[in-house]
Amino acid sequence: MLITEVRISQYLKQLFGGVEKLRFFLDQDSGMRAACLAAFQPEIAARRADAFYVRIAKEMTIAEKRAAISLSRAAFEDARKANPALSDIELETMLIKERITHMAAIGKWQDRWMSHPFPNMSEPEKAVCLLSDRLQGL
Repeated sequence: MLITEVRISQYLKQLFGGVEKLRFFLDQDSGMRAACLAAFQPEIAARRADAFYVRIAKEMTIAEKRAAISLSRAAFEDARKANPALSDIELETMLIKERITHMAAIGKWQDRWMSHPFPNMSEPEKAVCLLSDRLQGL
């Protein structure tokens, strides 16, 4: 399986050779992670590529998804009341920055996960993990 993933990564590298910035959003699979980070190491080190794991809660019921969205909207409205001079985009950025400061290291590789503050029905309890941050500046 890893050989196939490495070949795909190398093929993608050829296809995207002229692209200014690459962002990969990967399922939590160690083979995909290794292939992506190995194939794009120079681009990651030069900050021309990033790789993320993405996690969503697919098993949630409709009611649970609606509750998560409701909580998110309430938090956004609380932030709006506390920061009336900020635009919606500035509020979103502020809330994401707050989440970044509370990222938790999880698993064998101590990946740092951020719980995304704006869920939707198709991606409730979304979380992202920047995999390429350890390779920056190599």
